[in-house]
Amino acid sequence: MKKVGIIDSGIGGLSILSHLLAMQGQCEFYYQSDHSNVPYGGKAQDFMLAQTLKMIDKLVEKQVELIIVACNTLTVETIDILRKTYPIPFVGIEPFVNFINTDLYKGDEKVGLILTPATSKSPRFNELKVKLDPKNMIEVVPLHRLALIIEEMGSTGIDNHIQSLEEELFPLKDYGFDILLYGCTHYPLISKLISKFLDVEVYDPHIAVSKRVLKLLNVQVDSVENHESVNFNYASEIADDWSKKQLKDFCFFN
Repeated sequence: MKKVGIIDSGIGGLSILSHLLAMQGQCEFYYQSDHSNVPYGGKAQDFMLAQTLKMIDKLVEKQVELIIVACNTLTVETIDILRKTYPIPFVGIEPFVNFINTDLYKGDEKVGLILTPATSKSPRFNELKVKLDPKNMIEVVPLHRLALIIEEMGSTGIDNHIQSLEEELFPLKDYGFDILLYGCTHYPLISKLISKFLDVEVYDPHIAVSKRVLKLLNVQVDSVENHESVNFNYASEIADDWSKKQLKDFCFFN
């Protein structure tokens, strides 16, 4: 069985893990987060890098074959350094700016991209935006609290944070988006709520990312029934021991 590591500041990477668990039954996953410091969107690069190295070292001890950097902010800020530091492959997550260059885009929809302030300011993202969207067809809207609100939902329940969610999303109504893209792995966890509140079509790029991971691992894509009940190894803090968890232990998958 192939061992795969996943790192994120919090629970956002569960949105990718859910696809991976649904697509195969041949991998053992180790999910490491840094809950005390979530979200990373407002943290300095030096701090993020230091925490990321700690998480990766813990995964290396488990002899994982590949690590998914399941955070857009971490990807744009650290992945180039990680690839130079460690011999194992890394798969990062970047905003789906290339959407407008695919058959998914019909040419007349108004497209928005929501992401953290740190990702929106990063040189890597801005280079990607200029390269793939030179005509500036995608409107970029940084959201300061959305990732944290979703993290809080995971801790104390979705219903307890609906008002905060709607207050965070309300300014997006004025944009009149037809399609909304995600630049943070937390966001797909509440896609139904976002889509309904804004009356907008949303796209989750993590299916394609998950297929790429399995291709790199030479694992056949399949369909796994009741994947919400499959065990994976989980540590919410860097100092934590590994415990067995299932997706259904988290409110987003109930």
